[in-house]
Amino acid sequence: MSRRSRPESPPAAPAKQPSTSAASQTPGPLILTLAVVALLAFHGGLAFVSARQKSPTFDEVAHLTGGVSYWRFNDYRLQPENGNLPQRLLALPVAFADFTFPDNPQAWQQSDVWTLGRDFFFRTGNDLDRMVMRGRSVAILLSVTTCLVTFFWARALAGPCAGLLALTLCALSPTMLAHGRLMTSDMCFALFFTLSTWAIWACLHRIDIPRVCACSLAVAALFLSKTSAVAILPTTVLLIIIRLWWGKPLALHLPGRSTSELTNRWQQLVAACGVGIVCTLVSLGAMWLAYGGRYAAASEGPQAFQKFETLDNVAERLDSPVGDLIGWIGEHRLLPEAYLYGTAFVGAHRRRRAFFFGAYSRDGWMSYLPTTVMLKTPIPTLLLGTAAIALVGFGLWRLPLRREGPPENERSTPGIDTANHPALLYNLLPILTALAVVWGTSVAAKLCIGHRHVLVTYPLMFVLCGSLLALVGSRAGRTVILLLVVGTAVECFRASPHYLTYFNGIVSRSQAHRVLVDSNLDWGQDLPSLADWLRRHRSDDDVRSARLYLSYFGTSIPAAYGIEATTVPTDVVDTSLPPLRGGVYCISATNLANVYGRFPGPWNSDYEEAYLSLRQTMFAPAPSGGPNRFQQRLLAGDPEAIQLIETNELLSGARLLAYLRRQQPIDRIGYSILIFRLSDRQVQEALLGPPPELGERAFVEGS
Repeated sequence: MSRRSRPESPPAAPAKQPSTSAASQTPGPLILTLAVVALLAFHGGLAFVSARQKSPTFDEVAHLTGGVSYWRFNDYRLQPENGNLPQRLLALPVAFADFTFPDNPQAWQQSDVWTLGRDFFFRTGNDLDRMVMRGRSVAILLSVTTCLVTFFWARALAGPCAGLLALTLCALSPTMLAHGRLMTSDMCFALFFTLSTWAIWACLHRIDIPRVCACSLAVAALFLSKTSAVAILPTTVLLIIIRLWWGKPLALHLPGRSTSELTNRWQQLVAACGVGIVCTLVSLGAMWLAYGGRYAAASEGPQAFQKFETLDNVAERLDSPVGDLIGWIGEHRLLPEAYLYGTAFVGAHRRRRAFFFGAYSRDGWMSYLPTTVMLKTPIPTLLLGTAAIALVGFGLWRLPLRREGPPENERSTPGIDTANHPALLYNLLPILTALAVVWGTSVAAKLCIGHRHVLVTYPLMFVLCGSLLALVGSRAGRTVILLLVVGTAVECFRASPHYLTYFNGIVSRSQAHRVLVDSNLDWGQDLPSLADWLRRHRSDDDVRSARLYLSYFGTSIPAAYGIEATTVPTDVVDTSLPPLRGGVYCISATNLANVYGRFPGPWNSDYEEAYLSLRQTMFAPAPSGGPNRFQQRLLAGDPEAIQLIETNELLSGARLLAYLRRQQPIDRIGYSILIFRLSDRQVQEALLGPPPELGERAFVEGS
């Protein structure tokens, strides 16, 4: 392969200049600073106001509780699968404050983070709102920092206006606002993946102490943020290949020596490997430091945690070379036990129940995550992102022909100025590469439990969109960009304050529960809004006099918000509760879809057969007119008879949900909790009438 010379910009000529130069529109330093500060403050303010109105989502309880235990006890048995760094950061303003950690030896010994978390949040007398907002304030700071990184990267690529465009899209993104206020690891991972990609690309062009330090710290933080950090490895390999193929010299500046340029590809490869070794060593050191400098996750010693599985057990469940590798690393204690366990746990539990456009699957769909992006990203932002990918791809396709400048007789594309920006196009390659890797791995993994799993792609896409101001050379084109930004702002205000339930109109939010659930829509966040709705409707006779039933998907406790309701049996059952009757039914969208119930999926022929057989056994008349055989067993305390009662209640709950899926709710709380008003006759129809749904299987294989 012949050595490739460095791409150069074509000679300046009046005919090739854009009608409106980017330089003439560059804001002054003061205006730029004020604009950036205003956008960051606006983003943080929107996230903060929304966060105050929402109850803790499903995973937040575990993340904050785990982080507090890391700081207070130097113990890592709780929630090791979700990143040490984000949990530590989120818990920092809580761990050293006057919040009481629950004293529950059994839950602690079993590493039961969910029981401990509910105790910590709701049963120990802690100020719930103050504790939650302290943790969420850190999450908002991470989100604001991510917005700032998009600004700096886009500005470095294409100037201040490009930086402002990227920052505006990031600050007004409903997805960023939805997850940037939550105590989870998603935003922390997005921040450090973006920083790592940028830093690695920078080090592949100039190696000096500041850049290597920045790259090492970013990569170390990334690997402490989430197990998905392994995506940076193929990204790095591809970036090295691109650099070597392109043939640009690599600047090397060592302390006490003048800067030299490495032009030989083998020298460049050795230098890149040297930086990789430094990053690896720093990451290993940071990992051991984050886990208290010891191998054992629990203070009692190795594998003295988890109720059901040890590290060896969960590694064996992977049933792959990865599991063998994790087991070998654990055997030689090369990495902390908690980190290895968390990595193996994520791999072993990737097969999850999922719901998608009314279908159910345990294997997932490759189209799931791309569809969530299509439905949950503002259409103006989608148009900008599509245009950016198309123009950058078009420019890169033409770029190899421009090594020595364009032919004199070549005609430019009207309104598109890719010809004058070879350096910009070249420096957008790491973004395209990272997007390709993340999307390739995410789609292949078929992890269909939430749009948040591709949150990391949003900051990268916003930086790419910022380049449009340089690539679009016409005034009309930039006007269209401005209008699309305004459209994004309109969508942001339309989503407020329910950012997690945002859908862009391709599917209306009122029908979103029929398409996607879980963290796409209903993550247990709307108990305060439900409590407000119940207070506002106390004056309504039909609500005040009705029985209240609740099926809530989440880890919060409804009673903490003043919600006293009979639980609809779907996952657990209390046989002391009265049978279901007419009333007001408040059903979380995820539970309505029945993804995680004990009898999950649509009501099917197997469920119907079991249900009818069980009711025939339970309610068969006795010849003497007294209690039948089943009732006699129940009165005698037969455990099997009690178990049958519980099974009947769970089947009744699943049948009721199937009936409700065909009804229209009378109201929607934050679009995540649906309100139904049922009469006694309707409840009896749901439980004893014709089957509302009949499918052959509860779950089907995904495609």
